[in-house]
Amino acid sequence: MSKSPVEKAQKTSSRPQRENIKGLPEHAQFQRQGKTWYVYFPYCFSTNGKREQERDYIGTLSPDGSEFRPNLYYVQNEPVFEKRPVDRWKNPIMRQRALDKLNEKKVSSPIQDDIEELDPPIDPNQQMSVGATVLCAAILLRNGMLKHVAEALDRDPKLTMDCTNLAMHAAITTDKTYLADQESTQQKFIGYGCLASPRASEFFQQIGADQSLSQKMAKSCAAQMEEGEIVALDSTRIDCNSNNIDLAAVGKRKDGTYGPQVSVSLLINVDNGGLICYRAHAGNVSDLSTLDDLRTMWTDVGIDQKAPLILMDRGYPSQQEFLRLHKDGYKFLIGAKTSMNIVKNVIDQHNSEFYDQKTYLLNQRCYGVKSSTEIRADGQTMEVHSYVFRSPNKEMTETDALWDRLNAFQKAWPRKRDTQLSAADKKTFEYFNVTPKGELVVNEDAVSYACYGLGYFGLIGNVDISLFDALKKYRQRNEVEVTFKLMFQHLLSTTRVHSSASFDGLLMTTFVGLSILTYLRTQMDSTIPNELAKNSAGTSVISKLWTIHELLKDLRRIKIAYSKNGTPRLLNVVKRDRDVVAALGFPGLFDSAERVAELLSGRHLARVITK
Repeated sequence: MSKSPVEKAQKTSSRPQRENIKGLPEHAQFQRQGKTWYVYFPYCFSTNGKREQERDYIGTLSPDGSEFRPNLYYVQNEPVFEKRPVDRWKNPIMRQRALDKLNEKKVSSPIQDDIEELDPPIDPNQQMSVGATVLCAAILLRNGMLKHVAEALDRDPKLTMDCTNLAMHAAITTDKTYLADQESTQQKFIGYGCLASPRASEFFQQIGADQSLSQKMAKSCAAQMEEGEIVALDSTRIDCNSNNIDLAAVGKRKDGTYGPQVSVSLLINVDNGGLICYRAHAGNVSDLSTLDDLRTMWTDVGIDQKAPLILMDRGYPSQQEFLRLHKDGYKFLIGAKTSMNIVKNVIDQHNSEFYDQKTYLLNQRCYGVKSSTEIRADGQTMEVHSYVFRSPNKEMTETDALWDRLNAFQKAWPRKRDTQLSAADKKTFEYFNVTPKGELVVNEDAVSYACYGLGYFGLIGNVDISLFDALKKYRQRNEVEVTFKLMFQHLLSTTRVHSSASFDGLLMTTFVGLSILTYLRTQMDSTIPNELAKNSAGTSVISKLWTIHELLKDLRRIKIAYSKNGTPRLLNVVKRDRDVVAALGFPGLFDSAERVAELLSGRHLARVITK
């Protein structure tokens, strides 16, 4: 039955009048679902002759329909109808159109824009925190990262400033970008400041459209390397929550579970923590499989010309890669599993020597045997040196762990007996025999054979050095693991973005922010005067007084203010602040308000990167 004109009129009158709704954003529409009026931005488009619509829901109306009530997306991102973020498009055609527009803007924008646009007008009524941001800006000048960013972004002042500010924000703040708007507006970043979350997403998409971004950064960083540096390579996997990132693939996490991931590799200087390059690979690719791509990139950007010694962990070795690295001119020292023939042969052929006091390495708590052998692969030969060590403490720890695993499996056998064993359980099962009654009995020979190889660890390289030097150098590889720990704790634990280009842009910004944290970590071993210190020198190590983020948070109380005639002055600076920045390598940083203002000005950045 059709509705009467009266019923239609009643339905029409129940819809809130747009002009009476307080705070309703321009272009927003609203539609009733159940008892709730939902507010959204409608995006209508046509593809293949078919008219379609996508919506971004931004809130609801109050029960009486008189007021707009934003949702979490609207509060955190402050979206504007005309500037929909690229990653909000579900339709691939429209997403590509939006991306093309961003690229057009990048091409059409002249690099030498009016420098005056990089800085906001001075506000004499405003005080902004500068202690942490100016320290980060000084670090990026000192470690050369500001110029590396500029090189990668074709010396565009605005893009360089935006990337630098986002990197500084990531290093300083304890919150994610989309939760830290208030924190970022209270601090003075370079020039007109740090991009808000929606603009940051667009920025990542824009710079990440250049697929050679990581290679450009690597080339600039490689040019700054000294000859013969000791560098370390490692990779880690980052959880990925988007199907739109091409490199996302299901891989095994460290906790044994599986999920979509992206693999990220880092090459760093182990002496000073300096970052050299980064690279992303599919999440289901092994470390060994990434080495060929990394080696090619290193050679393309000139790292081979610096003749570095590269330290790698046990995930990378193979005889083919040994030969390829050697052929390309790289020196290497790589961890090797005891099951690798080169290492196993040394253990078998020199076993008694690992129990002789003559091979004991003083104060290293281990025995060591060095050997040389010739390997062949791909029709080529080369000599490699193996450095094999036996640690009694490691042997006892690993033996206890093996027996704990066997005892736990044997105890759980009654409920596992009639089930499908996991891959790990199948390996453990090999240490047992099954009696006719179905009970498990330990195979002593199998356990003895397994224990024979416990407590050993090996290194393989094309460098001829002493056992002590090999051990000392390889232990420096821990620096790259600490660097990844800094990244996960402070910068990046998941991909957070929803396109391949955005992920590439985010990775670059993370790389820059990470350089700030690695610099601080190495310099915080310095000391400052402390009257309360109990040592005779009256000093304290900075890292004993603050963590990195505690230090940066403490420095935020330092603010800058301007007089009516535009003269800057610093507030809340005490002697301890000057001592700290001097120990970090920046004496006098807080002595001049003019210098602080200059370091945080867009004009200064533009001059630096165009030299």
